[in-house]
Amino acid sequence: MKTKLLSLLAFGALVFGNAQTTLLSEGFADITTLTNWTKANQSAPVGVTGWFQGNATVFTAQAGATNSYIGANFNNTAGSGTISNWLITPQLLLQDGDVVKFLD
Repeated sequence: MKTKLLSLLAFGALVFGNAQTTLLSEGFADITTLTNWTKANQSAPVGVTGWFQGNATVFTAQAGATNSYIGANFNNTAGSGTISNWLITPQLLLQDGDVVKFLD
């Protein structure tokens, strides 16, 4: 009986273990490489800027190079318009325990 219980516990650990798989890891060191990402500026009216490479003179990135982030600002619309600018990851098939990282 003891052997069966230990075997069942070991089987459960193998089947239901929480193995982590990193599906996406992005540091935004060069945003021109974000080819599978969707950028959609739905601002009304659309302004003079969209998503841009980080600017270390405004503030520095949390990690990596000082400009290693993606930014958007009030210039995504004009005047007192409504800002609605979306940055959407590539499509991912997520499972319990998977990891998405935004690091450099």
